[in-house]
Order: sequence, then C-alpha cells, then structure tokens
Amino acid sequence: MPRISYGADRYVPGEEDLVMVPSRRLRRQMGRGVVYCHSSGGGAAQLQTADSRAEHDLLAAIADSGFPIIAPDLGGPSHTWGNDLAVQRIGQARAYLQGRWGAAPGPVFLLGVSMGALDMLNYARHQRTSVAGLVAILPVTDLDQLRALGADDLQTNIDRAWGVAYPDPLPPAANPARHTEELRGVPYLAFYASDDPLLPGPSVSGFAAAVGGRAIDLGHFGHTQALIGEVPVPEVVAFLRQNC
Repeated sequence: MPRISYGADRYVPGEEDLVMVPSRRLRRQMGRGVVYCHSSGGGAAQLQTADSRAEHDLLAAIADSGFPIIAPDLGGPSHTWGNDLAVQRIGQARAYLQGRWGAAPGPVFLLGVSMGALDMLNYARHQRTSVAGLVAILPVTDLDQLRALGADDLQTNIDRAWGVAYPDPLPPAANPARHTEELRGVPYLAFYASDDPLLPGPSVSGFAAAVGGRAIDLGHFGHTQALIGEVPVPEVVAFLRQNC
C-alpha cells in the first residue's frame, strides 16, 4: 500500500489535502505526479468516508503503481466549476507535490471527476506545458449544456462560481467545449456512463474525439459514484506510463 498523509504541511491555509506516495519498494522509481480534482461538494476530507471508498482505492492503486498523487480541496469543498480559483489551486498543488513530496519535476497528470474534470480541463488550457495528460471520469465537458438543465442547485452554483445570473451567458472561458482546439493533442482518456442524465454520452465522446483523445463507455451507472469502482486501474496506469 502507498504511504498516505492527510493534511500535513498544508499548502493552502484553511484547506485540506490527501497525499499518497508510492510504497518504499517503489520510491526510487517514483514518477510524475498526479493532481486529483474532486467533484462538486467533494474534497480531501470526503475521501476519508465510506461513501468515497471507490475513489480512495483508485487513487491508492495509482500511487502504488509509482505515481505520487495529491487530492487537494481546490478552494475548499466548494463549487468552483472550473473558475480561476480552481485553476490557481491546481497549480499550487502541483508545486507542493513536487517540492514537498518528491514528484518528478515538469508536467503532471490531472485526474478529475465530474466538476473536477472541468477544473482540470480549464487548467490545461491555461497551463498546457504543465500537463502530461488528463484522465476524466464522468467529465463535465460542456458547462453550457449542464447549466441549461437547471437541475437541483447546479445552475445556482455554476452562476455563483462565475459571477453571473441566469439567463445571462457564462464567459466563453468557462466552457472547454468552446476551446477544443486549444486542448487538441493533450493526452486524454475519459470514462463515462451511457445513461448519464447530466452528461450525455455523445457529448462526452464527441469532446474526446475533438481533442484527439479516447472515451470509454463503462455501462449503465447514471451519474453516480458506482461508476468509479468500475474504472479499470490497469488501463489508467498504462495511460500514465505511456505519457510519462
């Protein structure tokens, strides 16, 4: 199992983080870091709960394959929806993982779930040379499409994150679906559910094709945590190793 540290030497006061580094037998082979971008309402503390066991186990498996990983709050367990705060925090987490925990210098991988995938895509647009590759799970790739659903508190939280009020449009910078050319060529691997009511499969797979990546349909899981437990770890690790 990897070495796990929760909240030690926090890189942003008032926020939390979970760091996993390879076990002692793999320490000398420690590769590029991975910054985990959490879903809406998630965060480092959430990963310690039974409800997030699948996420925790996925991150642990990646870490013990030689890739140190940090799961930060990215602005607190809040609803950043790819805004400037999320982009800034990802950069800080990258620097912390490399400076404090010995991850290899240079680009890092980003792994994002739902809203977290949106965060990482917008970071990759701004900091392309800092990104070795992107792994997306249930990814929000079209924020305008999601916002238009008006489901639950989604619309309110998205508007608050971007400082607008519906039906006024979001800033163009908010939505990676408008900027696929800027992301084209960044290694990209996505996993989605064919029956996701929030993020339709054709939208997710179409985005992957537009950026030159790959999207894998894992079946009927809706937009739920259950899909995370079905993500094939060997395929994720192979993707990371291929793009180191």
